[in-house]
Amino acid sequence: MTVEKKIFVSYNWKDSQVVDEIDKYFLSIGLPLIRDKKELQFKSSIKEFMKKIRDTDYVIMIISDSFLKSSNCMYEMLELVKDSNYKTRTLQVLLPNVKIFSPSNKFHYIEYWDREFKNLKRKIEKIDLSDGDILVKELKHIGNIKSNIGEFLEFLSDENCHSLEVIKANNYKQLTNVIGFKQFHNVNRPVSVISDVYLFEIEKGRWIVFIGKVDDRPYEIYIGKEGDWAFPEFKTIDKSHPIELVLDQHEKKSGRIDLKYRNQKDGYFYTHEGINRIFLDGEVSVYARIIGSLLQSNSTIDAILNALDEMYVMEYENPYHWKDEIKNILLKYK
Repeated sequence: MTVEKKIFVSYNWKDSQVVDEIDKYFLSIGLPLIRDKKELQFKSSIKEFMKKIRDTDYVIMIISDSFLKSSNCMYEMLELVKDSNYKTRTLQVLLPNVKIFSPSNKFHYIEYWDREFKNLKRKIEKIDLSDGDILVKELKHIGNIKSNIGEFLEFLSDENCHSLEVIKANNYKQLTNVIGFKQFHNVNRPVSVISDVYLFEIEKGRWIVFIGKVDDRPYEIYIGKEGDWAFPEFKTIDKSHPIELVLDQHEKKSGRIDLKYRNQKDGYFYTHEGINRIFLDGEVSVYARIIGSLLQSNSTIDAILNALDEMYVMEYENPYHWKDEIKNILLKYK
């Protein structure tokens, strides 16, 4: 089950790794997050993007020490609190490096912004600036933060925010339950499916893709390097004979998937055990799990292609040129 919700994530860039992880999970259940690294284009207005926070259904705030001391993050906070119903649509995730519950914890951040305001005001007083000057505007902005930070911290305390560790341990249910998402559970998962197989080459690397089908519609997907420890060589598979993905009935809880195929060279049938092991690690496996989850939740091919487009957020870490090849394969099933 998916829900059409606009979900904004507010965070400090120092916490990008945490947000990447949350973003991957939400993509895997068909709920792409609105975040700066995906939405902002070259020369785009950062302030205009931040104002989008008021036009979304929910806001996930990654609360850290760097978040509460960031002028930009506090700008998003100030935009959010302009709406009277902001408390009902704000979801907080507390990182380990921040403490906000005791009066002394709150005082630390109230004092920080009071000090920032006084320091900047002192510098401005030394020079003659007009009201329209950027430093004067920043002083007004910091003054606004100073006036609102105490109330915002009180709101966070009253909300009984959960830590990232607790939220992850509960599979993000503290967030998804509020949004109205119910995790898809496929109790009728078939014992085996017939699979198509594809090969493509990128930067001298040969990749093999298995698309398991139910009623000729994609249902499972496994992506890995040809001849790797989890996958056989493409040339050994007889594509003219049914290729089968089989759930191991002796270890159902493990989710193990075996590949059964006829060998092109000798005509014998082979079982390549545990091709799902490709999902044990690596960034490619994360994306494959996301696509597989969307397929099994009956998402449309167009919705999955849109999700693939959203995945470019990770390209600053690894350039996944194979993404276009996967899109071309999925288009065959429209």
